[in-house]
Amino acid sequence: KKIDSQFDKYLFKGNPWDISDLLYFAKFLICDSGTMAQEAAVLGVPTILINKLGNKCGVFSELKSYGLLYYFDNFNDALDTINYIYNDDRLKSKLKEKVKVYLDNCDDFNSFMLKLITKSKEN
Repeated sequence: KKIDSQFDKYLFKGNPWDISDLLYFAKFLICDSGTMAQEAAVLGVPTILINKLGNKCGVFSELKSYGLLYYFDNFNDALDTINYIYNDDRLKSKLKEKVKVYLDNCDDFNSFMLKLITKSKEN
């Protein structure tokens, strides 16, 4: 939707395919998009998801349990956490270890598919 012109200078005008690079180098992300929140969290970017439906999705609960995502129903409830993230210059480096632990505990989808395909060819 159209935003107020005073915010035009903040609009990303680059190639949409570069958004992951932009996220990776961001200090933090505040958004209402579950997809962007998941992507940023797995990249180790401090992420605040403000979305009333997010607490109904398991992936957000899982990311939150690993300390990779902060979830709120509204912006006002997120203010203290926003200030915390903004003022902690080491938070992003601390999250890198949490991302490693999270990924180590995730199933390897490529391995799973390879085993599945190999098994079906054997039958």
